[in-house]
Amino acid sequence: MRLLQPTVPLLAVLPLVVACAVEPGEDNLKTSFVEQIEGVGSVDGLEREGDAIRFIERRADGDDVSWRVTIDFASIARPGGAPVQGAISASWYADGQLIEPIGTISRLPNAFLEAGIAQECYALWDENAAAWDW
Repeated sequence: MRLLQPTVPLLAVLPLVVACAVEPGEDNLKTSFVEQIEGVGSVDGLEREGDAIRFIERRADGDDVSWRVTIDFASIARPGGAPVQGAISASWYADGQLIEPIGTISRLPNAFLEAGIAQECYALWDENAAAWDW
């Protein structure tokens, strides 16, 4: 029985696989934040242009709310021995009106809060999934 030799040695391919691994960063943190918003069941027609996000929220009472969210800043912290931490600060406007938190109360609809997003929100980097967890 004759064994076939691969044309490309495995050791030559391994560095390419390692080099393609996703690393935590501000860009994929922002993208994950937008995906969290888009994952809310009442969100429709989400559009993103840079750090500006627009969408319609279809409420249970039949009313539609036009939302505009601006990512004000995103930051990454790499504490020794702990998961990488991401933070997003965003301004949320409902039908053109800024929704400001009162102390620690965000005043956003529960659907967004249940998805782990608000004006100030935090995520941890999941090394195994190579993704942000809100």
